[in-house]
Amino acid sequence: MKKCSIISLFIFLESLSICAQVPNTVIYVADLEFNREHVQLRNFEKIKVAPGYNNQPEFGPSGRIYFTAIADEKQADVYYYDESNKKNVQVTYSNESEYSPTPYGNNQLSFVSVDMDSAQRFYDLNLLTHKKTLLMPDEDSIGYFQWLNEHTIVYFCLGNPVTLKLYNSIDNSMNVIDTSVGRCFGTHPIHRQLTYTLKRNNEVFIMMYNSENGKSSWVCKALEGSEDYAWLNDGSLLMGSNGSLYRLNPMLDNAWKKVASLENEVGNFYRIKVNALGNRIALVAYEGEKP
Repeated sequence: MKKCSIISLFIFLESLSICAQVPNTVIYVADLEFNREHVQLRNFEKIKVAPGYNNQPEFGPSGRIYFTAIADEKQADVYYYDESNKKNVQVTYSNESEYSPTPYGNNQLSFVSVDMDSAQRFYDLNLLTHKKTLLMPDEDSIGYFQWLNEHTIVYFCLGNPVTLKLYNSIDNSMNVIDTSVGRCFGTHPIHRQLTYTLKRNNEVFIMMYNSENGKSSWVCKALEGSEDYAWLNDGSLLMGSNGSLYRLNPMLDNAWKKVASLENEVGNFYRIKVNALGNRIALVAYEGEKP
């Protein structure tokens, strides 16, 4: 039952076929330096618990990088990589499988759990007491999420079509932002508004949601064949394709520009994360077909 639940999650979230295997992925982190003209990555480190799935990195406090890994070919658990001693530390040991670990607040960790009934629910874990709390109990098809503030969560909800929803924990209100969205969210570093990917007619666009008027506006067209992006602090975007890193500033540039070739250091990659200071980057490399 557990293995079926895991594969079910990957069918929805990674767009794999029923016969496909869990993608073989590994995380690379590196120092990041950039200015208007150049982007430079150096001092690469590999994060891997075991061969197979090592994915969904998220920078946390105190030099920790949280991620999900499958160490036993069945169970997905949350780990963190301690940048000070270069070691992986397991965080969850439950009978369920946890994905999309996201640290926030004081010693709190949120994640999506594939529960024993195959539902995908949203939980909060206190890292000191290890007490797990179910949030949004009426939702059982959550894919990805992002905290906008301590009371507001945006999340990707499975369905036909998939929807992007906004939940406020103060009044338990829920609003639909958009439909036919992608898996990648972000926060515009200057406007401090939610950004997300929108899929229309086999094309992917990056959109920005204005929380004051409840409307979305077009930011730019995504790099061809890609949907995972990350913001730099100067308001420019990073995306990857065929082992190379591309950059675009929607306010200044007309086209994506290749800024780094990472075929030797990383290989093919798709997910990208940049820390809050803008000086560390995480890339998820994959083998075979792009997840």
